[in-house]
Amino acid sequence: MKHVLENQKGLTLVELLGTIAIFGFIASLLTSILFSISTTSKIQSQKVELQQIANGLVTQMEKISNIPDIYEKAGYRGKFVGSWNDEYIVKILKKSSGNNEWVENTNLTNAGENMIGITDINDNLNQKVTFFKATNPKINIKVIQQKNENSQTKTIFSMPNYRDDFAIQTTALILFFKDPIDFMHYYDSQTGLFNLEKIKKIPTVIYFREAIFTYRDHSKVKGEVPGDGQ
Repeated sequence: MKHVLENQKGLTLVELLGTIAIFGFIASLLTSILFSISTTSKIQSQKVELQQIANGLVTQMEKISNIPDIYEKAGYRGKFVGSWNDEYIVKILKKSSGNNEWVENTNLTNAGENMIGITDINDNLNQKVTFFKATNPKINIKVIQQKNENSQTKTIFSMPNYRDDFAIQTTALILFFKDPIDFMHYYDSQTGLFNLEKIKKIPTVIYFREAIFTYRDHSKVKGEVPGDGQ
């Protein structure tokens, strides 16, 4: 019996190389897409984490601002004794390098910490600290507190430290960033104020959250303490 075999030729070398090249291109494209998806997912996960940390900080600061008589105990009632722009009811803390205890971060222009703690101004021994930490050790957290620049500390009678306004408004700017930032560049030592709008636009800032807390001085409203009121 005679069999006739037709079209039994295999792939040529050129065709084989072409096929390999096509598969390689497709594999490379798929790898690039998967890497992009993975990177996007990590960025989104990180953003969600930072949002949660910021929300936690704001919630804790609100709790502190609602402690009964916290402002009066902190010296905010009428005549204020101390450095007006440096005193806040919320203390920002960091871990000391020596004994690993929580200490107040008094340097306004410090570069931030990967883990920070907050407590109220009357917690002298820092026993009620709530801490917040970013999972990525390269991310620093910094909280800038700033009183309303229109809040004055003297009346028209030039009585030092007696505020003219009925309310104290404090802005808290919570920042998350990787690369070091020279905050001194955004700080005016004469007024004791930061340029918050410029800080928000720093390219290395990954995420920020701003919150405003207002305290109404009822004693001043009733006329129990000096000051014109605005």
